Amino acid sequence: MCKTCKFLVSKMINFAAKKHDQLGIALSLLCVGVLLHYFSKGILRNHGVDLCWLLFGIQLFRVIWGDYKKSLFPISAAILWEISELFIVNRVFDPIDLCLYLVAMVLAVWYARNPGYAIQEKQSL
Repeated sequence: MCKTCKFLVSKMINFAAKKHDQLGIALSLLCVGVLLHYFSKGILRNHGVDLCWLLFGIQLFRVIWGDYKKSLFPISAAILWEISELFIVNRVFDPIDLCLYLVAMVLAVWYARNPGYAIQEKQSL
């Protein structure tokens, strides 16, 4: 990794290590989701909003519990909601959102199994 990339990664890890900064990130994701919902069209409105709100839920759980191990709760809730849209009248099932949530689930499971990854990355810088 180049020196600039290592520097940027170390700054991002240090920034995300502070709890009030994590809460700021979560609230920023919520604001971006709300803004996209009201002021965007097309793909951003259909999928960007859902992704922002999912990331907000994940980040909020990180703020509450201090790590990403509980990230599966908001992801599981999002997947259940997307599947339940099959059975709700006048709701449209969206397989792209389901795919986004499943990718988030795979990443969360990988990170939960490798919790020291960020710490090792920081120490190697």
